[in-house]
Amino acid sequence: MYAIHSHSRQTRVLLVDDNVFVRESLRNLLGEQFDIVAEARDGHEAIDCCNKLQPDVVLLDISLPDASGFDVLGQILRCCPRARTIFVSIHASEEYVHQAFRLGACGYVVKTQASQQLIPAINIAIGGASIRNTTEPRTNGFIGVQLAIHSAEVSKPELTAVDPGDVAQGTWQGPSVCGEQQRLLDQFAESVRVVMELLQDQCNAIMSGDLAANRFDLLIHAANEHKQDAKYSYLRHVQTHRCDAGHELEQR
Repeated sequence: MYAIHSHSRQTRVLLVDDNVFVRESLRNLLGEQFDIVAEARDGHEAIDCCNKLQPDVVLLDISLPDASGFDVLGQILRCCPRARTIFVSIHASEEYVHQAFRLGACGYVVKTQASQQLIPAINIAIGGASIRNTTEPRTNGFIGVQLAIHSAEVSKPELTAVDPGDVAQGTWQGPSVCGEQQRLLDQFAESVRVVMELLQDQCNAIMSGDLAANRFDLLIHAANEHKQDAKYSYLRHVQTHRCDAGHELEQR
């Protein structure tokens, strides 16, 4: 059984998670900016909600009681093709992230980062881009962004035969961009702008510390700290070895 909430002109969001506390936290986090139209506890309820409500965004957990979120995603795309699906998962594995995007997800946010990253992720996904966030060391806590206008929303220009003579004379013109394509391109540009602002904010937050003024200094500081730790460890080892050797001589 699922809960249906009020409708409005806001972006309509479906929450899919078997944990009631997670759903409540997400609802409290998103409720002021988005319309939480329903909550589903498993894959069956999620598909039912998508069929009946056609939400704009689906926030989907991977570990559901009756199915994998990856399997549910395929059914969501079939019954609600315009919905933007963002995985909100405890798993920070790059393998899960890549699989999510391969299957058609628009985003991937780790639950531990949801309070900071979920709202920007929804806004970016609505704008036509894709966003992922993991806590893997290789990402250093930054948002990894995959920008992609979905092909289903972009009408492909009709291909016509080209006269080589026209090309040689410079009189041939390629297909023009229609109004809908221009609108999507404008959305794409806006998504890029938002992403760049997010990245800049995170860079500023990291670089505003007292340790260093730039990334190079941070790296040098880390390297020096590592060397100092190694040096002290070596000195402690030598001192311990000498004490043990002196103790053995006294016993003899």
